[in-house]
Amino acid sequence: MGDYKIDYQVHLHRDFEGTNYTEIGPGKFSGKYWQPGFIFISEDAFRMAGGIVARNVKEYDPWAHFDIHKRTGIGLITEWKTASSYVRTQPIDELWRTLGLYAPNDIALEHDKKEVNDHRTEIARMFTDLATETSRFLEQAEWICIIGI
Repeated sequence: MGDYKIDYQVHLHRDFEGTNYTEIGPGKFSGKYWQPGFIFISEDAFRMAGGIVARNVKEYDPWAHFDIHKRTGIGLITEWKTASSYVRTQPIDELWRTLGLYAPNDIALEHDKKEVNDHRTEIARMFTDLATETSRFLEQAEWICIIGI
């Protein structure tokens, strides 16, 4: 698994290398990518939030784009705020279930649990930033869009 480091920062600008980033912004999907005013989260980091999105958005697919109405967006914000607290305090097995995380096999599971344990502060900050920025978007529009990789 090497020296690869997951970028848990919620980027307010395209100030990073690569294209494997989930995008979130105000309004419905316009067919355009890398829009100014959107936020960008690495796909590996956003996987931590994917279980929460899937609980709230039945058609969630991390590789697709979809529009989320304000009512559902408010639910995401609430869960992301709660997750920020849980990440800091819950035992790893309980946190794994709370976040709805998945690993394809035991080796990946142990690696991913270690990743979460080693980066709890960064992951908690990511959830807080996701909640804050999504709240800001919903002040601007009735919809948000999440654009997968």
